[in-house]
Amino acid sequence: MNSRPELASSDRISTRRSERVEDYLDHLCAPLVGVVPYANRVALRSEAGAHIAWLVEEFEQQGQKREDAIEAALREHGEPWPIGAAWVDEWLRDAPTSALSRKLGSGWMRAFVAFGAASVLNWLLLEMCLLLPGMAALKSWLMLLAVLSPMVAGALTGAKVPARAEQVVGGVQLVLTAHAFGAAWIVWLHPEGLTFAFFQLFFWLPCGCLSAWLAASMSMHLRRSRFWRIAR
Repeated sequence: MNSRPELASSDRISTRRSERVEDYLDHLCAPLVGVVPYANRVALRSEAGAHIAWLVEEFEQQGQKREDAIEAALREHGEPWPIGAAWVDEWLRDAPTSALSRKLGSGWMRAFVAFGAASVLNWLLLEMCLLLPGMAALKSWLMLLAVLSPMVAGALTGAKVPARAEQVVGGVQLVLTAHAFGAAWIVWLHPEGLTFAFFQLFFWLPCGCLSAWLAASMSMHLRRSRFWRIAR
């Protein structure tokens, strides 16, 4: 009579152990999504899963329970996020142009949307201050917006881009800064426009990269904490 509850409990524990490994592999492959083709991601995931299974078996042979062996194997294999980021770096070094294009279409697009929207908003407010009568009072708000924009855009990018967020932001911001200098010289003929272009170069660029790096690091830390706090 008691065999069925025991069997059900054993099945739940086995399922939970399997979910633990699958969750690890999900975190491991997360940075690869949108960069590495699906077939290559499946191959890397299978290779990592096989290595983890071998580690589990090795720890079990040392006398550990399977549940403890799984945890020991995951820790022995390493934290999944740095491994995934290293796979991304290796893939991009050896990747064909099409893979680089996919990278530009994912992380770069997110960064471009965030920083492009911030740049357009600042330029529109600057135009209003310079060209419309009675709008000079908006300059204080423009200064505040100009300071906060790269912080917010960088944080949004870092939270969404899985790998090398600061490099993505740097490349996008250089493009937007070149556009700002072109607009200031060719169209505006206002010293304020050129000043804002220099402000984008010397403040937005480093601040945006730093914000993206901090946000990406914080996001990774939170994922690590959540993963390792999961009850076995």
